[in-house]
Amino acid sequence: MYVLNSNKNVIIFKHKPSNTDIELYYRNPTTTDRVGYKNERIIREGDQIQFNVPQTRIKYAEKIITGIREGDFGHEIDGVVKPLSCVPGSENYKENWKEIIKENAPDILEAVAAFVFDDPVEIVPPDEAHDKKNFSTTSKP
Repeated sequence: MYVLNSNKNVIIFKHKPSNTDIELYYRNPTTTDRVGYKNERIIREGDQIQFNVPQTRIKYAEKIITGIREGDFGHEIDGVVKPLSCVPGSENYKENWKEIIKENAPDILEAVAAFVFDDPVEIVPPDEAHDKKNFSTTSKP
């Protein structure tokens, strides 16, 4: 079921350079988020076209991510690598956890945005639909 106002979505990526599974939590984008994302990727001013895809992906992923799994990201403090947490009360909590990720792992934020914003819907032919009882090929007045 697609929960329209969900703030508890989960996405897991395999980060190839670190060979780490990274789990992030995100909220569903609003219509304003989706429209802003689409409009800001490519901007045309007169005869000039500016491509802002990476910047836009990072900006909007930062808006929708709501958390990370503790231990998937680490950061060095005084020569010691510690896990990063977004959970207040955790000994590893950093209030600026989003900023740390934005500055050090923009590739992860870009992947989140690409997954959530770029092509989130797949068309399924009627004969392959998983829930055929709710699918109708005819419209009713």
